[in-house]
Amino acid sequence: EGCLNDGFLKARNNYKMNFYIMWANHDVARNYWNCHRYGSDNSRLWNGAVDWKNFKIIVKRIIDQYFLLPNYYCIDGYPVFSVFSLDNLVKTFGSVDETRKGIEYLETECRKAGLPGVHLQIVTWEKPTPVLMAKAKTIGIDSFTVYNWLGGLGSEDYIFPSISHIHSFQDSCHNFLIVKIHETSVAFNYMLDHSIVLVLLYTKFII
Repeated sequence: EGCLNDGFLKARNNYKMNFYIMWANHDVARNYWNCHRYGSDNSRLWNGAVDWKNFKIIVKRIIDQYFLLPNYYCIDGYPVFSVFSLDNLVKTFGSVDETRKGIEYLETECRKAGLPGVHLQIVTWEKPTPVLMAKAKTIGIDSFTVYNWLGGLGSEDYIFPSISHIHSFQDSCHNFLIVKIHETSVAFNYMLDHSIVLVLLYTKFII
């Protein structure tokens, strides 16, 4: 977050680039966070799931600090909020139905701030199944994306084999919007027809 707050958002020309937030709500082991400090210690440093109290803090923070910025990326006017782990999102609230209540709270707070609501995006690691799609409908998920190139679902060939996987992935999602986040650290790799930046190091493509 420091890179976003103290780097990108303090740049004089940041208005030239859109961005949006991904909540990295995954579990973290000590040596995953800092292998130099913790070595082979892979015990849990923190859990990705939070409680209602902390979720409300997160909601206030992302709305006040980011959603209202003029270059925050929106789809049809709705600020996009991406969540890394659907499982940990559900663990935060205890069930799929309770998760829907959490998202309704986020939507309500967005409307209080003058926004139309929120576009909820989920990172998925598998080809969507009927079970996942039913869960998405109940929770109110608006789109799916993958964290890496197809999230390990396709070939590392960035063009031909993976395009067929993208189309297959898209077909599985029915009426949900499919977006692709391509990780990059040096230059932005523009493909297809729509690119923005997700928290500095990610370009986004709508398929």
